[in-house]
Amino acid sequence: MKPLIVLSILFSMTALASEPGYTLKSCEQPETRLTAYEGAADICFPDTLYHWTSKENLDWKVANSDKSFLPFPQIKGSNKGMYFARTPVSSHGYGDVSIRIKLKKNVRFELVVDARCFKLDKKYDLKNTVFYRGYKWPFHTENIKEGGYLSEFIICDAEVVDSWSHGTRIHLKEMQDETDWVNSHDVSEVTGFMTGVLPWYTPGMDGANFGFQKLLPKLQRFMSGLKQSPGEIRCSNGKDCFDEHFETKLPIYYINH
Repeated sequence: MKPLIVLSILFSMTALASEPGYTLKSCEQPETRLTAYEGAADICFPDTLYHWTSKENLDWKVANSDKSFLPFPQIKGSNKGMYFARTPVSSHGYGDVSIRIKLKKNVRFELVVDARCFKLDKKYDLKNTVFYRGYKWPFHTENIKEGGYLSEFIICDAEVVDSWSHGTRIHLKEMQDETDWVNSHDVSEVTGFMTGVLPWYTPGMDGANFGFQKLLPKLQRFMSGLKQSPGEIRCSNGKDCFDEHFETKLPIYYINH
């Protein structure tokens, strides 16, 4: 059984949580608006990613994590892996609860068009590769006439994950930081799941509701959950990985000056 680290202590947010101060603009590729692409500096590739899912799915992962570090859909015959964004709340429309993962060092990043895992398995080592894709999303909003640019990351095997967590106070702080930033800055200063479009302006994208009013109850439930449980971190190395899990090589992932 893999060890479970329960966060049961109070800690300083400033030491571990992301704080404003870094811009991803220097990483952006003009033609695709990707902030991770072949030839980009190493610092442009994330080491922390966020996945929104249903509470039932998260409960299943937790319940089965004694059998597998990160319970994961079987790749054979499966069309999809797990999809992630590089910011805490930008893809919240896809679920009610969020998982935070820290990637292993030296994983490979590959730009793909077809993100179906059973296809990628024929060409890449899924145990050491994180896939990403970006393209212009074919929709318009009242605020962004030319549409936005999708940027997402896909993992097909849990071997690329060094640690994962849910329900922690630091995770909530990250979500609050991003929400505050988005609500107080121009769209040009936001880099998330949809570059060039403020998340709250795309409530009907991809059949999901990304509206701000849909996010608020999720944050409130997250806060309520902390009163019952301090959250969990699960580490692939079988040791305490608290510090490593919450350290990121970029101070922040959602500022775009």
